[in-house]
Amino acid sequence: MSVFNYVDGKGYHQSKSLGKHRNTLSQMEFMRRKIKRGKEEFAPCARRITKKCKAMLRNKFDQINLFNSTLSSNKFKDYTCFYCTGRGHVAKICPTKLNDKELYAQAGSVTFRHGDEATRA
Repeated sequence: MSVFNYVDGKGYHQSKSLGKHRNTLSQMEFMRRKIKRGKEEFAPCARRITKKCKAMLRNKFDQINLFNSTLSSNKFKDYTCFYCTGRGHVAKICPTKLNDKELYAQAGSVTFRHGDEATRA
């Protein structure tokens, strides 16, 4: 169905179907504006939600870390360390062993040759 009809070779005139077409266009334009407004309103709301979620997760991680720290201190209370023979921890989490590893890492590997001469590898 055409939107325009040709009349007497002089020009065009509108058909009746154009009114429906305009109505559909106005509805589509209304929906586009409504969706655009919805997107504009959604962005700040989404930011607020993510900020609240991040704060909640930080709080939860703090609670978990606090709980884990109390657990580990009570768990190894009666244990004896095989690395330093200290009490209250095991060799895996021995503070002396961890400090020794840090010192070795800072010093790097050292090789000795004849006499007192030392070189870094």
